[in-house]
Amino acid sequence: MIRSYLSVARNHAGIETQRLRLALARSPSVLDASLPIGTASPNPNVLFLCYGNICRSPLAERYLESTAADRGIDGLSVDSAGLRTTAGRASPDDAIRVAEELGVDLSDHRSKPVTADQLERSDLVVVMDLLNYRDLRRGFGDLDDKTRFLGVFSGDGYEISDPYGEGLDGFRTLYADVGRSVDGLAEALEPER
Repeated sequence: MIRSYLSVARNHAGIETQRLRLALARSPSVLDASLPIGTASPNPNVLFLCYGNICRSPLAERYLESTAADRGIDGLSVDSAGLRTTAGRASPDDAIRVAEELGVDLSDHRSKPVTADQLERSDLVVVMDLLNYRDLRRGFGDLDDKTRFLGVFSGDGYEISDPYGEGLDGFRTLYADVGRSVDGLAEALEPER
């Protein structure tokens, strides 16, 4: 039990350190809604990351694929992964149900941990919250030149909380945030084509 409290305290301290680091930075690129240089290539690779790759990142991945097709954005490669997950986990029932309301099918999604190869191939790495950002930096180093928080593309803050365990209403609220942010990202990607 004490280990659990220590782990929570360490996570909280790490997140607050990242929040302070971003607040003190002159113009942190991860909070910039402009796209990294690599996204101007004919076939950009976008990678969405979240904690477990069962709620936010798979929705963002599939929603962007659909939105890109609707907007005629060709050549885009989209993937998702988790920073603290095991392979093969299904999305929760509430996630599947709410995603379906948004026209996204998560019923066949299975989680996968992020790999160094995925990160290397990606032109844009999109994280959901400060814990994801901290885990990315701790596990893979400084990738700020191609990392952005998804929320910056909605113009309303930068973090998108984890809806895991929040029930249908929590998923509806947070999935609406993901949808708005992905719409903003798709809009940013359009002129690049």
